[in-house]
Amino acid sequence: MIIAIDGPSGAGKSTVSKSVAKAVARELGFSCLDTGAMYRSIAWYALEHGVSLEDSAALGEIARERAISFSHEPGNPAPKQVFIDGVDVTGDIRTARIDRSVSSASKHPEVREALVDQQRRIGSQGDYVVEVLARSYSLGPKSRCSSPQATKNARAVAWRKTKPVALGPSISMRCSPTL
Repeated sequence: MIIAIDGPSGAGKSTVSKSVAKAVARELGFSCLDTGAMYRSIAWYALEHGVSLEDSAALGEIARERAISFSHEPGNPAPKQVFIDGVDVTGDIRTARIDRSVSSASKHPEVREALVDQQRRIGSQGDYVVEVLARSYSLGPKSRCSSPQATKNARAVAWRKTKPVALGPSISMRCSPTL
């Protein structure tokens, strides 16, 4: 199952949703899916292989063809390691070079679409909470869930068929089928 925390821009989503995602994941025994690390991995791979960050087709191909994966420690929902094509890039993607480059790689629709497919693949292999940075984003076809507690006017999308979903004493969501 995937539970995705989303909200409108300017709502403190990147700060709040990280802590909400970790809290929800810890409460449910899920892992966090670090989508930011996935974009960073694409930027790193492109730079390491001389691919222009303006070449949307080439970046999309990297995002489609190079598997990204994570390792987790039991009891800690945050990823311990990040891999692209089996190469540990955990430290490499947290550098000033990648900080300066990741937005150039992530702006391309081909990259975003391919990484959503990878996120679905990863999510099909376990239980994850993910923070979402796009309002129209959906990792699952069945349900849309609202969670105003996550961020101001936030919404959460869950890959789930049941409703309502209780996530502990302070977080609850209402689910309804999507079209």
